[in-house]
Order: sequence, then C-alpha cells, then structure tokens
Amino acid sequence: MNDNFSARRLDRASKHVSSLWFPINLEVLTAVRHRINDGTYASKPELLFEDLKQDFALFTFIVKELNLLANKEGLDPQIVHNPVALLMWGCPKAVESIINDDGHLPLSHLLQSVSPLQATRLRETAIVASTAEVLSAKRNLDPDAGFSRGVIRETGLNLIAWNYPSLYSRVVKNLNKGQSLDEKLTQELGFSPVTLAMRVLKPVLSDDQATGPSLNDHIWDNYDQLCEVGAALARADNPEAYPSAENDWKMASDYLHKTVGPEGISLIKNKAIECSKQYRQALEGIFRAVHDFNPEKNISSHKSRSKSKLNRYVTQCAKETQASLQALYSQISEPQQTGSALETLIRKIIPEAGFTGGCIFLVDPAAFALMPRTIFGDVKLRPLERVLLKHTLGDQHTSSGFPSFMSASACEPDIAATALSCAQPLIERQDDYNGEGLTGMYASLGDAKKVGVLYLEAPDSTDTSGDHQTMCTFKAMRQALADALKLD
Repeated sequence: MNDNFSARRLDRASKHVSSLWFPINLEVLTAVRHRINDGTYASKPELLFEDLKQDFALFTFIVKELNLLANKEGLDPQIVHNPVALLMWGCPKAVESIINDDGHLPLSHLLQSVSPLQATRLRETAIVASTAEVLSAKRNLDPDAGFSRGVIRETGLNLIAWNYPSLYSRVVKNLNKGQSLDEKLTQELGFSPVTLAMRVLKPVLSDDQATGPSLNDHIWDNYDQLCEVGAALARADNPEAYPSAENDWKMASDYLHKTVGPEGISLIKNKAIECSKQYRQALEGIFRAVHDFNPEKNISSHKSRSKSKLNRYVTQCAKETQASLQALYSQISEPQQTGSALETLIRKIIPEAGFTGGCIFLVDPAAFALMPRTIFGDVKLRPLERVLLKHTLGDQHTSSGFPSFMSASACEPDIAATALSCAQPLIERQDDYNGEGLTGMYASLGDAKKVGVLYLEAPDSTDTSGDHQTMCTFKAMRQALADALKLD
C-alpha cells in the first residue's frame, strides 16, 4: 500500500512539474532559434549541443520531447537513451518543431525572478555537469555524455526547487549534520529527486520501469559515479548550506587527486565558468560566479566564520568593527596569514575601534615575569616594564582560585599580574597628564593555559552605555587575539 501511495504521489508530481518545468533562458532560446532558421545546425549539428549546454532547462526539455518522438518512431534504444545522440537525431527539424511553438514551451517560470537559493541550484548543476565532463575525459569515456548525465541527474532537484520552492527552501535551510538533501527530500515527497527526473524524462516507460533499477542502465553506471563526485564538490563548495561539506571535500579531492591530479579543480572551474556564462549575465548580482569555485578555501573560510560566531562579543561592537572582525576571522583561517592577521588586528582594527594604545604582556616562565612584548599606540596610564610575578605570603588565592601575584617593586599587586589570575577583565581609570580621562583594561590571554595579558587604553565614555560597549569591544578584541594565536 505504501508503494502504491508513493507511486501515486510520483505520478501527480511528474505531471505537475512537467507542465511548469524550470526557467528557460530566453536569450539562449532566441539564439538557438536563430541558428536553426539560418541553417547553422543543418551543417553543424554538434553546435546545438554546445549552445544547449548554456541552458539546463531548455536542454532537458528538448531531450524530454525528443524522447517522446523517438519512442513513437521506434528508434534504437541506444539513441533514445543517449541525450547527445538524441539531439543529433532530432537536429534540426524535430528540434525546430519543439522550440518554435511558444504555446508548447514551459515559460511559466521567469529566470529573472529566481531566488538566491534557486540561483545556487543552477550553479551546483554547472559544477556537477562540468565535473562529470572533465572526469569522463580522464576515464576515456565520452565527455559530452558525462556532461549530459550530470545535467539530467540534477533535473529532479531543479524541478523541485522551482515547483515546490517552500519545501525545497525549508529542507535546505534545516539540514543537520549526517543528513543529505536527497534523503530529506525523499522523506518529504515520498520519492527521490533522481526518480522524479527519470520519470519526467522517460514518460513512455511503464510504472515498473520508471521506478525500478532498470533505469540505472549499466552503461551509465560509470557516468553516475562521476556525477556523484561532482555533487560532492558542489556541496563542498557551499559549506553554509551543507553540513557534510568537509567530508564531501575529502572524498571528492581524493578522487580528483588520483584521477586528474592537482589541476583537477582548475579544469572543472573553467568548464563550469563556460557553461554558466549565460546564467551569470542574466542573473547579474544574484548568480554567484563560478570564478570563486574553491571548495577547500570556502570550507576554511566557513570554519573561521563559525569560529567568529563563537566570539559572542563581536555582535555587540559597532557595525564597522563587526565587519573588520568578520574579515579578520576569514584571514585567520589561512595558516600562512596568521602573522598578517595579527598585524591587522593590532595596528588597524584595535585603533579604529577607539583604543588609543596598548600592550601585549607575555609570561616568561624562566624569569617568572610578564614581559611587554608588543606595544602599540600611545600608552599613558602605566609604565611598560616587566612585571615580576610573586606569590603573596601564605600562598593566598584570589576568589577565582588562582594564586595572586604582585610586582617585585611594589607592595600592592600590579594590576597586570592580578589580571593574569582573573577570569574577568580588570579596569583602572585616571586622568593622564593632560587631564583627560582614560580607562585602562586588562584581561588574561588563554583559558586552559594563561600565556599573558592584553592591556588596552581608551578615552572615558560620557555615558554608561558607552562604557558597556567599550568593555564588550575590549572582550571581542581579547577573544580575537586569542583565536589568532590559536590559544585554547
């Protein structure tokens, strides 16, 4: 009974999406019509495939319609089941009859009305198809067949994204680690996106044929494996949406390294750029260019952005400071840029956030002292000299549980030494020699292991809300410094 229910749902869905399809690029449609009318395809039918590679909706719709015509004529199944061979068979007359009838073309969806999520869906299709094309060439398979198979396997997801947009958006935005998009959509719909694509593109098959394993003809098995690599790369390139991105990248990059070598990503990127240029032109500002296709870098940047979210004080800073810190965390994600990130934080972000001077004290275990290692800006409230760390008599402890310290040259503990033992920042206020009010802020660096103290000075605020934001900004800087130094 469940199988019958799923079959009925699949049947209703296939009829629904077949009539609406997903948006055809009218610029590509016009160009194809022009080439048919001027006889270009009659002499060079292979150009039809190259032009249709620019529009996944028009390509798959024509294949579907040619499939119907070919089956009616009892054409050899080897041609019927091969999109490239089918296009060559139908070019130009049969194709002309399909695309010149506006009433027959699915033009309900407008390309210019796509959402960012739908634009991403087209970008992912370009990556999957281009990967299958590149890998097919390396595996001595037909690159055109690889590209075609990639587009066709993605058709189900494209049809769902446009004809069940709310469901598609909800599923994508609520993916959790360990869940796949296909599995979640299958749970929601009662059939998989690939099954929907095959039903729609081969409507003349019986129900048993349309849902059974016979659709995965052994001749396509090798191509399907390559498409899976492409799908993994597309997910890896979008870690914001796919929790599996890091694992997908490991699988896909291992395969690319063994099959193509270090130039694999570059070859795929170039193919994807070429086949998506019409989408990029039509959807300027919303279609994320394939020029930035770089799964490894995008995953690293995503991890750094995720880490920046753990710095809970960032959102309490001024907008300009928030933007600077977000950019800093992207820089921190690149190991080779750690030194540059520290320089940016100390010399640019901290001063622009309103701190007039500061110092990073680091613990010198041999001297049992805090040493002023990095000084920046104009420090006015305290001398920047080493602070000897000494246990107080009786080895008394602060309320935080850490031993208290004091400098060797004073009876009272140096506030920098005290800050090393405290869980919360310490503050001192006084006027400088010009009579201007300044606030000095201290906080330890490191949680599991205290490695030093951050000290910053800022002009006194005129109201309590300003004091609160200054303290939040100080805490954000302290956390950013600790993250840049990779402190636990």
